[in-house]
Amino acid sequence: MRQTKAAFSEILNEHKSRPLISVTIYLTVTVCFLAAFISMRVLQKDAVIFEDQYSARCTYKDIILDTVQYGSAAELAASLTKLNDIGASVKGVGFSSVDDPLTFELEGLGRMSAGMKVIPDSEYAYPDGSIVCPDIAAYDGKSISVGDTITYFGQSFTVADIKAEGQLSFSELATLDVKDYSVSIESIVFYEPPDVKTLDRLSSLLKTHEDIQSEYELAADSNQKIYADQLLITILICVLSALIIVTLFKALMRMLLPRIAMLRIFGCRNGFVVFFFLLTLVWYIILSFTVAVFIDSLCNGVYSRFTLENAVPFGMQSMALLFTLIVSLIFTLPACIRAARCAPARLGIRR
Repeated sequence: MRQTKAAFSEILNEHKSRPLISVTIYLTVTVCFLAAFISMRVLQKDAVIFEDQYSARCTYKDIILDTVQYGSAAELAASLTKLNDIGASVKGVGFSSVDDPLTFELEGLGRMSAGMKVIPDSEYAYPDGSIVCPDIAAYDGKSISVGDTITYFGQSFTVADIKAEGQLSFSELATLDVKDYSVSIESIVFYEPPDVKTLDRLSSLLKTHEDIQSEYELAADSNQKIYADQLLITILICVLSALIIVTLFKALMRMLLPRIAMLRIFGCRNGFVVFFFLLTLVWYIILSFTVAVFIDSLCNGVYSRFTLENAVPFGMQSMALLFTLIVSLIFTLPACIRAARCAPARLGIRR
């Protein structure tokens, strides 16, 4: 404890006697840290940050079903219906087929399938045996009106309404005799984050080419790559910063040698000299880091002008501090030990 107090006393004396070199070191280290923070923030721009992580863990979006794995449309419709049994609500089920009798003309691409939104039976507001046709669609090249009867994949339906999007209930989907078709799901939302058993059940009901992942899991995979890039650029900047810091600090050490010589004459041990130099270096780096973090937080308004709203977590900023400390101490320690072992007479000559 006494050595620490003495070392801090020497640091304050050094600041008073050599303000120019001290300010230069502080300014240089602070700028180096800010450079690392800004670089990380640029990469953080593409990171996905959720305001509600709980909701993100419950939501699964943009699911494309592998309809080949289902024996029939009836089996697929039954699987969609059973989602409610595992605490999930399904939204935006899209159905389309290359053989769709409801089509529309798209300039440059020709005749296209109008497609349908498949609605759970509890949400379908029309009678059984009815269908809602999209307003852009034509049936056998003719316009469609409410009350018309059309044949849709082997089943006869009455046109109950005409809207921007066609609608079909799960029960009606099960009656279709369709072979070549595709089904996409806009989102599946659980009432609470699903456990392993529920996820296994979900995978058995929804057969896809790829594993089904929540919004949170997809973002975590993407963010992991961003964090790896942030770590790499942080290491590179911190190594470069540490080399600059060490160069300036060695210049300061040479200025302090006469003071060290006097301390050695009065019985100061080698360990104290090494401790003093390393504590001074750590002091410069930590204080500069604190100032850099404060300045970075004040610049949020400036960052937003450059679409850099995503703040860098303090943990990542602390990694910059850790790397800078480690590299700086490694490169400085040998010089500190050599200075501590020099005889007072040699230290005096170096002045």
